[in-house]
Amino acid sequence: MSLLLAQAAVNDANIHFDKLYSYRIPAELAGRVFPGSMVLVPFGRGSKARMAVVLAVGEVDESILGFLRALQEGDDAA
Repeated sequence: MSLLLAQAAVNDANIHFDKLYSYRIPAELAGRVFPGSMVLVPFGRGSKARMAVVLAVGEVDESILGFLRALQEGDDAA
């Protein structure tokens, strides 16, 4: 079975600011998250909510998604 994955650039990421981070797209946000969407993501110590822009969306095998954190609802995803 495949699930949706978002590659996002996190706002104000002090470390690896040029890196994309991977997040699982929960079922309730499927079809509402696309490249260019602004979303909230858990990031850093304590998983504080940060704004991020989605740069890519794709499907991956669910076996690799067990350790990924999920997107939260953001401006465009709401």
